[in-house]
Amino acid sequence: MSTGPFTLHLARAGAHAARLGLVIGRRAGAAVVRNRVKRSLREQFRQHRNLFPPGTDLVVVVTRDLTSATAAALRRAAAEALRAAARQPAGGTPHGTSEPPAR
Repeated sequence: MSTGPFTLHLARAGAHAARLGLVIGRRAGAAVVRNRVKRSLREQFRQHRNLFPPGTDLVVVVTRDLTSATAAALRRAAAEALRAAARQPAGGTPHGTSEPPAR
């Protein structure tokens, strides 16, 4: 699912607390920008973690250059993306299981 500068992937993964994974390539900006984005996304996830059921793995992929994004705009976009992701059902199969390929 894509929202703003982010693409989000959800998966069921067992009985642990909801987890966050971040993928932020050089396309997002210089190291200072990437680290600022990571800090902001982690903080927003901490504030919205209760929206996700236990066992949810959320991977956020940054898909745009964010060098000109303000801190407030980044927080707003991250919060919006997390709320949208929380409304989506987790897809895929639980980790460690597999299904035969469709024929």
